[in-house]
Amino acid sequence: MIAAPLLRLKRKGLGRLTYGPAHSERGVAFLEMTMVIGLFLVMVLVMIESVLIGYSALTIQYIASKAARYAMASTIPAGAGRLADIQNFTTLQARTFGLRMNPATQLSICAIAKDPNCSTPDAGGPGDFVLIRIKIPAGFFLGRFNFFLYGEALTKNEHFS
Repeated sequence: MIAAPLLRLKRKGLGRLTYGPAHSERGVAFLEMTMVIGLFLVMVLVMIESVLIGYSALTIQYIASKAARYAMASTIPAGAGRLADIQNFTTLQARTFGLRMNPATQLSICAIAKDPNCSTPDAGGPGDFVLIRIKIPAGFFLGRFNFFLYGEALTKNEHFS
């Protein structure tokens, strides 16, 4: 007689052989299934969260690059109006991609030649190098682990007409 570990032959009645688990192994398959399904669901959730974080990181970098191109080609003269225009453009792009961004705290625009530490916002003038930095908070695994996603782009302003 060949016996599998979970599927054993049992004698029933007048010598008939029936298939089924041994008395001591009942419920083992159900227990193993519940453990495996739990681990499988956790792995699926981790993969989904990782993909969402990767999408957000790439989107933030794309928005920073797009804002740098906009800043480079913008014809608004240097000053507060130019800075506000670039901030509005960047915020609109973030909303287009479904990201909420507060330009006062999560967006910094500075002219590198005037302020290498980027402590004061400035869109620079013609020929200046401008750094656009976006910092958006993110959470992993239902918000239990928090961190920041960054996007940076460096551009050189064209000479305004």
